Amino acid sequence: MSSSHKGSIAAVLLVTVVGLGLPILDTTFALIRRAFRGFPIFHADGEHFHHRLLEFGFSKRRILLGLYGVCVVLSLSGLAIFWSQGEQRTMPIAIGAGVLFLLAFAAVRHFHRVRTWEDAHRTVRHVLSRREVVRYALLQSRVLLLEVERCEDGPEFWGIFDETLRRVGFCEADEAAKTVRVEMRHNGTKPWTLHAPCDEASRNEWQRLAECFRPVYKKALEKWGDR
Repeated sequence: MSSSHKGSIAAVLLVTVVGLGLPILDTTFALIRRAFRGFPIFHADGEHFHHRLLEFGFSKRRILLGLYGVCVVLSLSGLAIFWSQGEQRTMPIAIGAGVLFLLAFAAVRHFHRVRTWEDAHRTVRHVLSRREVVRYALLQSRVLLLEVERCEDGPEFWGIFDETLRRVGFCEADEAAKTVRVEMRHNGTKPWTLHAPCDEASRNEWQRLAECFRPVYKKALEKWGDR
């Protein structure tokens, strides 16, 4: 009797994991991604599955239908596991595990552009080399939040703000031979344009660094308005 109850509980848990496989994978990748990069694990980013699909040129309608389709397949696999009994449960489990593995493999291969072990090694090494830059940017962001309260007017704060961004690595458009352009906006306000050297860091990495300062930018706008 006890063994039967344990089997039923395990089946229910397995059904839940398989049925919610897509959001579980998306969340797992997000936590791993942020931890490797040095961001807090609850730090928002624009690299979830639907963000990546938008970058690939898919319409929101096609993305929605595609994600719904994957969820339906996973849900049916989960229900098949639950309804199966004994040895008959092996096939649905294998199907569910296979679908989850293919989803994870496709996400790593296409979303994170890791196609070989050499790609994986190079990507991990590069990400780890940028961790200190990310930590420094987050620390400077916290200091700037205090500066918002300390400064008496907008010009004083924005001067400190611009100098801090230069310390992080941002520059003027004409200060480097080649720069990348990064835009930050808040609640439909006029986009604030930043420039950064086009070095070993990609535009997406500079965009993530700029996002570290979004809370400061938001708070300063609320206190002093546009620059």
